[in-house]
Amino acid sequence: MKKQISFKLFILVSLSILINNLSFSQTYKIVDPGQTKCYNDSLVITCPSTGQAFFGQDAQYVTNPNNYTLGTDSKTVYDNNTQLTWMRSPNMTNTPPVKIDRMSIHAAYNWVATVNAANYGGFNDWRIPNVKELYSLYCGFGTDPGGSNTISASALTPFIDTNYFKFAYGIVANGERLIDQQYMSTNIFILDPSESGHAKDFGVNFSDGRIKGYDTVDVLSNLTKTFYVQLVRGATTYGVNNFVDNADSTISDIATGLMWSKYDNGSGMNWENALNWVQAKNAANYLGYNDWRMPNIKELHSIVDYSHAPDYDSLPAINVNFFNCSSIINEAGKDDFPYYWSSTTHAGYTTTNNGGGDANYIAFGRALGWPTTKTYWVDVHGAGAQRSDPKIGPPYSYATIHKDTVGGIVYTGNSHGPQGDAIRGSNYTRLVRNITNNTGINDGKNTDFINVYPNPAKDKFTITFNNNKHKVSIEMYNSFGCKVKELQTNNTRSINININDLPNGIYYIRINTDNVVFTYKLIKD
Repeated sequence: MKKQISFKLFILVSLSILINNLSFSQTYKIVDPGQTKCYNDSLVITCPSTGQAFFGQDAQYVTNPNNYTLGTDSKTVYDNNTQLTWMRSPNMTNTPPVKIDRMSIHAAYNWVATVNAANYGGFNDWRIPNVKELYSLYCGFGTDPGGSNTISASALTPFIDTNYFKFAYGIVANGERLIDQQYMSTNIFILDPSESGHAKDFGVNFSDGRIKGYDTVDVLSNLTKTFYVQLVRGATTYGVNNFVDNADSTISDIATGLMWSKYDNGSGMNWENALNWVQAKNAANYLGYNDWRMPNIKELHSIVDYSHAPDYDSLPAINVNFFNCSSIINEAGKDDFPYYWSSTTHAGYTTTNNGGGDANYIAFGRALGWPTTKTYWVDVHGAGAQRSDPKIGPPYSYATIHKDTVGGIVYTGNSHGPQGDAIRGSNYTRLVRNITNNTGINDGKNTDFINVYPNPAKDKFTITFNNNKHKVSIEMYNSFGCKVKELQTNNTRSINININDLPNGIYYIRINTDNVVFTYKLIKD
């Protein structure tokens, strides 16, 4: 709730003051998916307001929108958000990719050397991206053609910004599927070999908008899998988290500027109910905040930890030193971990406005499937896969129903698609919020207790409390993290602080009152 204050207020709460040397380095800036439409459980709708059904979805929050700069030679694209530079196309001809541009993982690493030797785009430090770097290019405004090969490519929108990147769908006349556009990353599924008998590479498919672990050898043809390879250059810190446990059931990621709930919601629910649950938590000022949201799919993907998998170390694909994941029993009757909803709708191709029936999720446990090559459930796409699920629960007329009996208990599951993806329609939710709110008014913390004014300030500023505080400790830091003032006081409701001796600039005020810490950004001019 935004507090109405008569002074011009630019308060940005910064948890950087609370951590180590107070540095706040957003080295892993999450690029907004760019979704602009709102949906119910099937249709495009007018974006709802607070308190209404389906409020809080992706299109209603915009942070770090796409911001690219095309290289002067038109061969490269610089991402002003991630500070990564990309080849414009997965080839050196700088043309939309075709089947001949696809290559095996082994050939891809050899090709990197060729590109660097050619000083492509004026650079010789190109490399294959990891999956988090690659997924930064994902755009949520794409449309999934599904399994159809009869849709005209001109009627589709890919999940990558074609204003800057060269892209082409598979050419059906050449024996390809429309969706044969898997792009390779350096991330190999930790369970190697996987249940298919081969290694899986986590690739991003910009034609159907998913991350899957793709078998490096096709299990049907026994041929080596080939990928498109979009090379990148720049710092290797993108995709590396910097988690801090705030000891209040929240986890801050200093790298992304996001704060997470340590615990999930504890039960599966459909997409509408999950969005409603988030609204209820805000109404209850959950953990002291009222600006929680359901994460968009790129925010959710940022906390995936690909070093874990249930069949590898019995852990979810998340950093369990900081996060708790609920346990479930899956369709195969095995201990597992949930799928987690995102606020991002996975739009399908439609001519009747009914393409909004699915939402994206991350499988933090097994990304289950019942492929045609198996007679049982397997982790077909790897823990950490991003797929989509119906927004409502079963029954599904198009699904195949499988029943497994384990220990005398019958477990029923629904599968659909080429790899028989397990579809549930009932998934878990984890909350996220911004550590700092870019609106500059109120970060959502319950600051009805404290006013800091005026801001900007010249010679002095005042801190007032809504009631008498027994003990107050105040520390003031400059933008370099150096402490410039410190004072303590008892039994007070108002403190005036003289800053006439400080140079103009940005300062951070850490207020510790009755063992509760608030941090404000103050501008002196």
